[in-house]
Amino acid sequence: MKDLPSKIFLKAAIVTMAAAAVVAYHPWRTERESALEYAFHLGQQAVRGDANEAYSKFDRRFHGDQEARGSFTKGTMSAQNAQRSAS
Repeated sequence: MKDLPSKIFLKAAIVTMAAAAVVAYHPWRTERESALEYAFHLGQQAVRGDANEAYSKFDRRFHGDQEARGSFTKGTMSAQNAQRSAS
């Protein structure tokens, strides 16, 4: 009976390590989500900073991607609203 707690502890440790490995492996954000976030930030950059550079980067990376165009537009609207609120 003395061995029972140590066996339970060992099994719990193994399960915990396996779960940690699965969580560490799982990508928290997909590549697509990251790309759409980048498009959003480029839209903000187009309003706040160098518009030519932002549009150029967007067109090179997202040419013809309508979903990314929507994120870019949301980014521009977000930055415009922030500027209006600040003034």
